[in-house]
Amino acid sequence: MNENFLHLLWRTQRFDKQALITISGEKINVIQVGKYNKHNGPDFLEACIEREGVKWYGSVEIHIKSSDWNKHAHSNDENYKNVILHVVYENDCDIFNEKYTTPLPCLELKNKIPSQVLERYQSIIDSENAIVCSAHFNAVPEIIKRNWIERVFIMRLEEQSYKMALTAEKNTNNFDEILWKLIFRYFVSPPNHEAMVTLFESIPFQHIKRLKNNPKAIEGILMGQAGFLNDEIKDGYPKELQTEYIYQKQKLKLESLSKNIWITRSIRNAASVCIRLSQLAHLLSGSENIFSEILKSRNSKQIEAIFAAKANKYWDTHNAPDSETLMEEKKVGIATIGIIISNAILPFLFFYSRILGDDALKNTSLNMFQTLKPEKNSITEIWKNMEYIAENAAESQSLVFLKKNFCDYKLCFECAIGAHILMTN
Repeated sequence: MNENFLHLLWRTQRFDKQALITISGEKINVIQVGKYNKHNGPDFLEACIEREGVKWYGSVEIHIKSSDWNKHAHSNDENYKNVILHVVYENDCDIFNEKYTTPLPCLELKNKIPSQVLERYQSIIDSENAIVCSAHFNAVPEIIKRNWIERVFIMRLEEQSYKMALTAEKNTNNFDEILWKLIFRYFVSPPNHEAMVTLFESIPFQHIKRLKNNPKAIEGILMGQAGFLNDEIKDGYPKELQTEYIYQKQKLKLESLSKNIWITRSIRNAASVCIRLSQLAHLLSGSENIFSEILKSRNSKQIEAIFAAKANKYWDTHNAPDSETLMEEKKVGIATIGIIISNAILPFLFFYSRILGDDALKNTSLNMFQTLKPEKNSITEIWKNMEYIAENAAESQSLVFLKKNFCDYKLCFECAIGAHILMTN
């Protein structure tokens, strides 16, 4: 049994309410279940319970066993002095609160939960499917699924905004740098996201901005800091980068990372870290102020044009220093640009609009999400196999967030789709 499941049962009142009586034999009637509380204190606040014809106003606390009250030391906590009903799956002992000279009124649900609800709960909890409710998913009304996916999308934006706000506090509100950190992260394949953030944080970004007319110097710093210029190099162009990096390293007192932090297996040549770093150098040096250009953009096509960068020609035939490959022009593909826009640019615009109090910018960012093509990845493929296909970037991001933050932890009780499945006959 899971306590969150009991919370859901209480919120929905999906248990046998015929002849409700407490353990001590008092007849009760639930008038208001209360406001669900996810913070410190009782589980439900401002509830109203009628006991033997007398209305009681206060809080409701829920546990699997009544003895959990003592385990959590609630009797010594002022927040629990106003509890008017203790709801448990199983009553295993009497609980006394200072407010009562008799045991705290307790309602046991063990024999009041419909068997089909318990069976469905158990089947989902025991499921080993990637999406644990997949067997029941298609039976959920479309409006419930769509509304929940929209809510999850806003949850994702709120979470990203919170993280950016924390970064802004540490970074004296240097929003340009916050944006570029996000761009760095999503410029590479997912296995290298964290390494890319580490690389960005190892570089004096303000110095990079001063080198905006010197792409070779920027590329040298990026490649060198990433650890790709530490070995002996034969080819001319990467050797020039190495020379540039040695100069910048001494000037800025840099310490390069180990190239072993990068995942190279199963990464296609056109998306290799070295090529991505060269493309980033092109972006950093080729635009007067990308930050301003992005803020002025009013549709995704304008932003796509900003990120249409090419790597240096050397990389058309190489994916690492001295590592030759077949000829292929290494420009940033439209799919990669879409990932950068939906994961970095638009979440940043949403965050920044709140800083400015600019509703027009906020709406622009939200509208652009609707016009972007959905991302295709292993997670969206799972949903596709369940016959739920994302129609745009907002939905594909929601599906990824839902899988990682709800399904993976079996938090069906906190998911509108899961709750509907659990609580419907």
